[in-house]
Amino acid sequence: MLATPLAGPPSPQPCVFVDSALPPSTDVVVIGGGVIGLSSAWRLLQVGLSVVVVDPAPASGASFVAGGMLGATAETTFAEAGSADRHLSARAEWDPFLRELSEELDRPLPYASTSTILVAGNRSDLAEIEHVAKFQRELDLRVNAVGREELDRLVPGLGRTLRQGFHLVDDAAVDNRMILQALLDAVQHRGGVICQASAEALHQDGGQYCVDTSAGKVQAPNVLIATGAAPAIPSSVEIPTIHPVAGVILRLTPRKSALTIATTIRAVINGRSCYLVPRPDGEITLGATSVERGYDLSVPAGEVHQLLDDARLVFPSLDDFALKDVEVGLRPTTADHHPIVELLQPGLAVALGHYRNGFLLAPATAKRVAELMGDVVK
Repeated sequence: MLATPLAGPPSPQPCVFVDSALPPSTDVVVIGGGVIGLSSAWRLLQVGLSVVVVDPAPASGASFVAGGMLGATAETTFAEAGSADRHLSARAEWDPFLRELSEELDRPLPYASTSTILVAGNRSDLAEIEHVAKFQRELDLRVNAVGREELDRLVPGLGRTLRQGFHLVDDAAVDNRMILQALLDAVQHRGGVICQASAEALHQDGGQYCVDTSAGKVQAPNVLIATGAAPAIPSSVEIPTIHPVAGVILRLTPRKSALTIATTIRAVINGRSCYLVPRPDGEITLGATSVERGYDLSVPAGEVHQLLDDARLVFPSLDDFALKDVEVGLRPTTADHHPIVELLQPGLAVALGHYRNGFLLAPATAKRVAELMGDVVK
């Protein structure tokens, strides 16, 4: 007889924070508690502003299920040619950002991986990544061709059919949930208020903005909207349109003495993309599906099968892992796939539409938000 009932993967444990009461007023209301909203809140607190973060489930959503990749090179493909400098600049922000956040909390915050390889499943896939690599090199991105010997050094246990690929020297990854928890802690350490509530309306009242929430009203001369893929809140000011692009994410944990990875792997297998991102504790995050289906958060069995099938070809030792959790994240996307970080009018800023690059762009976006708000306060 079984001692415990059979069950699927448990629900992932959310990040921990202290839910604070909503004050009547503050310097800045940040609507949205994902990686962009929390990073911005921390920077705003550092420049001496009081901050209230309003979110129905802080540190959740797409940020909680993300891969955490800092793909300055990998995410600069043909459609993003004009973003190469922005991506590289954003990647350069991560070393000081991590160091400063670690010092704030007096605990280590290591990278999950400090480089990335790109591999292909068959000749057609190899031709595709070679085409992209050639384009990236023309943009002066560091993309090094590597053979099997170097691939074995970077990722012991890589699938034997993968004979060559590319080393994306500047791309890295962080553990998204570790960073979210650190940001929650840093915001509260600086005296920021995190209120677990829904923002229901935004309107102006004299020289102030008033945010109506499920926990009451809060007034501020400044508001930042960083709501990810969520529908825009009702407002007298037109907010840029954002639409969601769904992606299935799997977290797998090694069983017994299973071989794991220390380098992020991006792959094209039979024309499909997938990625495997290591975590400091040996877990692997697997993802890359991209489907437009509105706000549907159900997990299609076919997408899970596709990801596992492709990933087992890339890293056969994945068979020795246990499935820890399976979720869907909604990437916040603009019509041209370019983020919008700007003032809509004095005191009202948006940081929206970061699509696949929320973590890559978070420190740079937070810095820009602090500059925008700082200019307004001055």
